[in-house]
Amino acid sequence: MSEDHEKAAQAAERELAELEEHSEQVGARIDEARADWKAKVADSSVPGAVGDPEGDEDELPPPDPHETD
Repeated sequence: MSEDHEKAAQAAERELAELEEHSEQVGARIDEARADWKAKVADSSVPGAVGDPEGDEDELPPPDPHETD
């Protein structure tokens, strides 16, 4: 393998490692957000957080039809 190919391969390996690390960080943030949402849904004093915390973990409550963007 030529020196240029080796450098390109090393750069690709570094990029892959960075992407894998970023993916793990995003996954952790998703898990944290999901846990936070479940805690808020379970707390009746949190306005706007409605739903069944024991229900489907991927299901969010429907949007408020009276809310405008």
